[in-house]
Amino acid sequence: MKTATRTWTADAEFSLEVNVADGQWIESHAETPLPEAVARAIQRAAPREDWGEIVVPFTSDGYYAPQTYDSPEEGDDERTQNGLAYFYVDRRKLYFTAAESQMLFDEYEERIQDADVDTTPYDGPDEY
Repeated sequence: MKTATRTWTADAEFSLEVNVADGQWIESHAETPLPEAVARAIQRAAPREDWGEIVVPFTSDGYYAPQTYDSPEEGDDERTQNGLAYFYVDRRKLYFTAAESQMLFDEYEERIQDADVDTTPYDGPDEY
């Protein structure tokens, strides 16, 4: 019996709440300083703000082939940057440059790889 392989593409976002504390940008939940390049990018995109969310959009392309030799049971996927990252504050999107967006994707790539992505089809049950 051959196992069916399904491929899929899903757009998603990684977000990180940040704020200024004691004069420096920190990750809000961990209360750890942000890397200098990330803080500089925020200061350029949102010079008057002292809190907000870094949002990095990405695309997850993958396949699902359960119980095959070359596919883990949950499937596998590749995540790539999808558009410009932005700083979200007060219902506004303040966009980072293309270079800053790539830097943010690279900086948080491990966490982006671990982020949950909803691959449920809109017109059917959860098949994945």
